[in-house]
Amino acid sequence: MTKNSSLPVVTPCALESLTAPIFLQTGLWGKFKSRFGWQAYGFDVDGHSLLVLTRTLRPGLVLAYIPHGPWWSEMLDREGLEERLKNLGLALAEHLPPGVFTLRFDLLAGTQMTLGDSSDEETQTETGFPPPLARPWRKPPDVQPPDTVIVPISSEDEMLARMKKKTRYNIRLAEKKGVRVRQASLSELEAWYELYRETGERDKIALHPLAYYRTLLELAANTPGPKVHLLFAEADLPEGTKLLAGNFVVTHGQQAIYLYGASSNEHRNLMAPYALQWEGLKLAHNEGCTEYDLFGVPPTNDPEHPMHGLFQFKTGFGGRLEHRLGAWDLVLRPAIWNAVTLVDRLRVWYFKVWKKR
Repeated sequence: MTKNSSLPVVTPCALESLTAPIFLQTGLWGKFKSRFGWQAYGFDVDGHSLLVLTRTLRPGLVLAYIPHGPWWSEMLDREGLEERLKNLGLALAEHLPPGVFTLRFDLLAGTQMTLGDSSDEETQTETGFPPPLARPWRKPPDVQPPDTVIVPISSEDEMLARMKKKTRYNIRLAEKKGVRVRQASLSELEAWYELYRETGERDKIALHPLAYYRTLLELAANTPGPKVHLLFAEADLPEGTKLLAGNFVVTHGQQAIYLYGASSNEHRNLMAPYALQWEGLKLAHNEGCTEYDLFGVPPTNDPEHPMHGLFQFKTGFGGRLEHRLGAWDLVLRPAIWNAVTLVDRLRVWYFKVWKKR
């Protein structure tokens, strides 16, 4: 490839040297994904670290994916974003395996709306979405959720004050009914996974195998940097102590993420998921985090959406609703991209539309 003076300086580096404040841009995430069909590459880009993952779909056909990257503010400024990203993609391509047909950037930049207890969002169905990228950028199906709720971490009183009244009530109700939250150990993961299966069947979502979640916990326990906490919400019932809900919560620097969650079909009147998220917020505060990412909601407050209940649950914790740019592709081989993307869109439609009918 011809050298271009406008391209950023990209230097390969070890995964261990990645210093991004974003969890999906850490060496831990790269090591984790490399256990499940991806190759992980670390780069220094003009003094900023960047994780790039590649997956070989078939011999000579490689997808390059940059999860939540680039992450630094100078790169994500909306003016000139398309050109800067294109130059970054071309510079990265020089260091990636042959056969890359597209570079997929999953972008955090976007628009925000403050949530509150008074609540214009109760009736709001349309919010401001970020404008799409211009050509040559192409829009594939999203990988990470582009719409999410971010809760600022502060004192307990301040966090409670930002919540909707119903959310505060349900947190107190769970406590009154004896729901307890504790940190669970790796040896208890199978109990969580059984609950996750129950959740998957109820909400019609696809799950990874148990080994996927076990590997994440094991790697996090033995890798400096991000922490992955497994939280259990339990209650003493006539039949004995019962696991009602369980969450994976990640803390990394100033960022906390609710990554995976499971809840029982039974005893839902005990409001265990509310107690669990409240404990996650307090954990984030104790770990020095400043934001808690609830990691995915429907884009609008649409009662017809199959996950409308999730929108109501997560926005109840206050904070802000973010609409991110999400996944965008720099296409290097258009004919192959068209074919692969068609199959990908059909897969997404099956899991997100047909399966939820």
